Amino acid sequence: MSTTASPAERDLHEAEHIRRHHGHLVAELDRLSDQLASHPSEGAREELSHFLTDSLLPHAAGEERSIYQAASRLEAGQALVEALVREHVLIRGAVTHFNEADMDDARIWGLAIADTFRSHQAKEDDIVVPMLLAAPGFPSPMPTAPTEPIRRRVATVRGTSGRAGAAVRRAGLAGARRPGAVPDGG
Repeated sequence: MSTTASPAERDLHEAEHIRRHHGHLVAELDRLSDQLASHPSEGAREELSHFLTDSLLPHAAGEERSIYQAASRLEAGQALVEALVREHVLIRGAVTHFNEADMDDARIWGLAIADTFRSHQAKEDDIVVPMLLAAPGFPSPMPTAPTEPIRRRVATVRGTSGRAGAAVRRAGLAGARRPGAVPDGG
């Protein structure tokens, strides 16, 4: 006998898939940043740099086009999405600094990126995903976050479109050059 999953069951499955993927990203980032911090070498630095460029940043960009777009349509999600996009800008800036830093500073930037990303993912998993699941009348299926690396560099959010991109532009953070930079006029 064949059973077909209901839309709610499919959404729960997708939510769990998103959480598992986030867990894998956090674990790999922790492993690579710890490796660089404890055994600094150009090989360890290059491995972390590739992960950041080929997996982490494309994942963040994909979220802005998927689950952030969906969450920003909910009144309760608009401010949260704006804050999460700001964190993406912070992470992108930290990756730039990591890639430009000498070995000692790169070790510190790597650990800082891992700490920031761990906190960021907890907000997505513990707040955004449940908010989407609980939204009354929210269209199923749940938007899918990217789970495969997108092979392109994501240097700024200038090309971001839609509500997530609008949140970045409203916040004055498009093209921010350093983590924690104060937007112009702020």
